[in-house]
Amino acid sequence: MPATLRLDANLPVFVDALQKGWQVNFQVSATVSALFASIAATLFVFMKDKDNFVTSSSSPAYKFLLFLSYSSIVSNGNATITALAMTDRLGNLPYSAQLVEPTTSESSSVLGDEHDVLGMFGIGNRWKLNFWLWYFSFLMGILTTLGQILVYLFLEESTAVKISVSMVLIPLSAIHLWYFLPVAKL
Repeated sequence: MPATLRLDANLPVFVDALQKGWQVNFQVSATVSALFASIAATLFVFMKDKDNFVTSSSSPAYKFLLFLSYSSIVSNGNATITALAMTDRLGNLPYSAQLVEPTTSESSSVLGDEHDVLGMFGIGNRWKLNFWLWYFSFLMGILTTLGQILVYLFLEESTAVKISVSMVLIPLSAIHLWYFLPVAKL
C-alpha cells in the first residue's frame, strides 16, 4: 500500500541544517576525492614507466611505490563513490522522514549525536557504516597520495629536494588532516 505523504511537511530546523551541512560536506568531498583520484592515476602512469626511474624497478621501494599508487587510486575512488551515495541519501531525507514514525516532537530534546538525529528521521541503518567507510577512504586517499610523492622523492630526487619537500611541504599539506579528527566522534 502506498504511503500517504504530506506535501507541506518540513524537516525540523535542526535536522534541515544537519542535512544541508552534510550534503555540502559530501559534495565537496566527492570533488576533492575525484581530483585526488585523477592525480593518483596520473602519477601511476608516470610511475609505471620504468624509463622515469634510475632506481631498479625490482627494488622493494619501487614495489612499495606501486602499492601506494594502487591504494591511492582505490581509496580516492571509493571516497568519491561513497560521498556521492551519501549525498543521494541525504537528498532523500525529507521523503524518508515521512515514512518513519516520529519518536519526538519538534520542540523536544534528543540524547545522541547528529548521526542519531538523522537516524531518527529515516537516514537509514547503514548511515554510520557508510560514514566510516567514507571517512577512512577519504583520509587514506589523501595520505597515500602524499605517500606516493614522498617515496618518489626519496627514490629519485636530489638531497636538497628531499629535505625541502619532506620537511616543509609534506608536513604543511598533511597538517590540515587534523581538522578531520574531531568529526569522527561517533
